[in-house]
Amino acid sequence: MLITLCSCSEEQVVFVYEVSLRPQNIDPLLASNDSELTIVRNTFEGLTRYNADGELELGCAKEYSVSDDKLTYTFILHDNLVWSDGTKLTANDFEFAVQRAANPQTKTVAGEAIKIIAGAESALLGKTSYKNVSFKAINKTTLVVKLKNACDTFLESLSQPVFMPCNREFFNSCKGKYGLTQQHILSNGCYQLTRWQDNASIRLTKSNTYKGNVLTKISLAFITFKSDEPKKNNSISKTSDSDTDLTKIDYTQIEQAKEEGLKILTYYNKTYALVFNKNDYIATSPDLLSAFTSSLDRGVLNDKPDYLITADNILPPDSLVGSKTVGNISERPTYKYAYSKENSRAAFLRGVKKLSKQTLPKTVVLCPDNSDLHKILTNIISCWQNNLGAYLNIEKLSEEDLLQKVNSGDFTIALVPLAADDSTVTSFLSQFTSNSSQNCIGLKNSAYDKFVDDSMNVKNSSAVSNIIEAEKILINTKNVIPVVFYPTIYAISPDLKKVSVSPFDSSIDFSLIDK
Repeated sequence: MLITLCSCSEEQVVFVYEVSLRPQNIDPLLASNDSELTIVRNTFEGLTRYNADGELELGCAKEYSVSDDKLTYTFILHDNLVWSDGTKLTANDFEFAVQRAANPQTKTVAGEAIKIIAGAESALLGKTSYKNVSFKAINKTTLVVKLKNACDTFLESLSQPVFMPCNREFFNSCKGKYGLTQQHILSNGCYQLTRWQDNASIRLTKSNTYKGNVLTKISLAFITFKSDEPKKNNSISKTSDSDTDLTKIDYTQIEQAKEEGLKILTYYNKTYALVFNKNDYIATSPDLLSAFTSSLDRGVLNDKPDYLITADNILPPDSLVGSKTVGNISERPTYKYAYSKENSRAAFLRGVKKLSKQTLPKTVVLCPDNSDLHKILTNIISCWQNNLGAYLNIEKLSEEDLLQKVNSGDFTIALVPLAADDSTVTSFLSQFTSNSSQNCIGLKNSAYDKFVDDSMNVKNSSAVSNIIEAEKILINTKNVIPVVFYPTIYAISPDLKKVSVSPFDSSIDFSLIDK
């Protein structure tokens, strides 16, 4: 789409990205859906960023050094950095941002990413002050960061929203409204938020205060919303007619999109797995837990649409180990609990007897409100009923409500989506470490924690073996049964020459688009 500004006869290149959810919060620490994260990635810039070739490069930092033990990083900022209102951006803005992230009262959605910094994990747990986290401004242009252990992906992590700067004075002036309205955001990225209204599209305009090295080809970017009325919401037609450049679709729309000349981009970035509440009666009974795992004939998972892949592992295949996907790692452990109807039935009866019951108590399995996942879960429950005599009911919930129940411990069994905060294997595995707030299976295993920590050193020859060992522990807990890998699918306008989508948070960096 081209728009000519008549006043200056300058041709403006416009990009339109259609999303499903309207943004509620664009505070980098609290943004969570694709529209929110896309706004953050384009209106903020961290110490590092990715270029158009997918290579990591320096952003606000002009240089850095690393100590011999790889535990201390020193960053020197460009000295001409400013915020979107023209005020000076300094190293203190990065220090304050990380202090906010480490403050448990902030409740950041990406706390796992900062735990590599010395002092951050204990601060998040409320054991020490968040002001003591080792991410310190020495002067206006110098930051010194100390890690709890060496991490070869630390520079990549610094490009994530949780490390974006925050101006303390402006934040305090917002009085709790930071990130909630157009007037309550101060940015430093390639674009500025120039329109944000509840029922209209969001407009990002190329910033005239940005001092970085990125040369953007997109002058204006619009984030539009899928209509709440299905008849008005034909995303594929809008994309093929060049009204929209990029949109998410579901698998039923793939053939139509191809017929209309659209390009398809697919990421398998999510694992749906059955998890058992660690404090409920099944998970606390070795007999019952063994009965449910060994009585599941995984052949029932074959009755599913082609777009779903049976999950014989826990890690999604498109998560990254360095620059490679985990799907290319050989010798990974697979879920291979021996199927035995006779033995599992005996274990089930022993478990029920120890409960002083004649039959299994009334049990509800939580399921996302998705017809394909519901069908798969129905087949699983039928298998348990036939092999164990266990009668269970299904409760369908929105994914948000389901995760809320799981996180609060209000469930017995649930089919849950497992994904990473970013594209890395380490981020995925970190959600099950002993002190993680996302640990829905309640795993407390020091060996697992160490394997995850060691997996951060992706240049180390033992990194892959650490990932394999960590995944093996997850499988052996029996508290989690991988079911299917689930994709995110995009339809892309043929007008786009190049576009890069983050496979895990669905955010788009408009500065990397060639149209």
